[in-house]
Amino acid sequence: MTALNINSLTLGEVAKVEELSGQAFGAIAQEDKPKGLALAALAFVAKRRSDPKYSWNDAQGLTFAEFGELITLGDDENEEGDLLAAVTGEPAPKPGAPARRRSSRVRRSSRDGAQ
Repeated sequence: MTALNINSLTLGEVAKVEELSGQAFGAIAQEDKPKGLALAALAFVAKRRSDPKYSWNDAQGLTFAEFGELITLGDDENEEGDLLAAVTGEPAPKPGAPARRRSSRVRRSSRDGAQ
């Protein structure tokens, strides 16, 4: 199956995503906005192109991996991980690069005695 390029959405499909998600389309890429309903809405409009009987409940039952097979962002030649970067706000690791570890250090304020 060919994934739907997000730039090929019609204005009606964008409106449907907004209706189902309850937020502006641009909010999908905002780090502080909820993602679940927006991603399900994108999957819903993508699948409805080829299967008019595809339901909202079907879309909500997708895994993140299944969603990633349905939707691509931007150019057709996106690097792997662009979807993750767009949704989480963090850049995707380059293939073969070691996994980035988050710092486990705790910042101490001056009142804790740290300078």
